Amino acid sequence: MLHEYTDYKTYNKDLKYWCNACGELHHFGEEDITERDLPVELQTVYEDLWEENKDGNYVYLVQFKGQNGIALINEYYELNEGESDPNNYEQAKRAAGFMNDNTNYDVILAKELGFPSSDGDATEVVVFFPASVSKEEFDKTSKMFADIAYV
Repeated sequence: MLHEYTDYKTYNKDLKYWCNACGELHHFGEEDITERDLPVELQTVYEDLWEENKDGNYVYLVQFKGQNGIALINEYYELNEGESDPNNYEQAKRAAGFMNDNTNYDVILAKELGFPSSDGDATEVVVFFPASVSKEEFDKTSKMFADIAYV
């Protein structure tokens, strides 16, 4: 199912992070935690599936609408400060549509939310997997996402 966001507060309420793209664990970005502080299902996902820069995708442990799992994320930034490139959004939109049509997972298109950590507006495409996803399915989908992310 495709979920589209244009409001940072709603996006931030629905998608909460258990780690950063480097695998450093925290509780929703607020306090550092250890692996044993993770919910049990995420401990296994972290050990078996998480890896930095998988196939060129960012990988995060997340909670989406209350369900814990793992996410693949690609980001589409503006080119220069204050200059948005419509092609970046079009690429993101195509990638989100393709992943939505070719997987059974939740796909998120977050349009130019001005993420606090970025220097300007960015669009994200997220593929969310429940913690029960198999390694084979995760690997296959990661490769597919990487192949079409910036085409």
